[in-house]
Amino acid sequence: MTNDIKKVFRNNGKSFTGLRSSLLDILGAASSPLSPKEIRDSFSLNKPDLASIYRNLSLMESLGIVDCVDLGEGFKRYEISRPESHRHHVICRSCGKIEDVHECGLQEMEKKIFRTTGFKTEKHRLEFFGVCAVCRK
Repeated sequence: MTNDIKKVFRNNGKSFTGLRSSLLDILGAASSPLSPKEIRDSFSLNKPDLASIYRNLSLMESLGIVDCVDLGEGFKRYEISRPESHRHHVICRSCGKIEDVHECGLQEMEKKIFRTTGFKTEKHRLEFFGVCAVCRK
């Protein structure tokens, strides 16, 4: 784990525990946002209880280390926060596959919002729902 993330914990009076390191490793290796249950299932041995996972994810979200993603499934998903390259998602309504959309054309819209309202956006979220190529066949 990078020293920058450890420094965020330290600067906020929090310790960088083995569980927190493992959670970040799991999220860092994931190709899409994970639910707390999926995160728990990724532990091979000594699976932490869900309450500990939720508590730590909540803390890491408040510290800006992870982002919470709500895809309308009735539960939240989490991914590593990457302020330099935020992501949007495309979700298959049939099989549940989630893929990142790396391109974002919303910067012009944000500029227009600022010009017309004076509102300076800090971040935005955009999700697309549909049916993937495999499920359409």
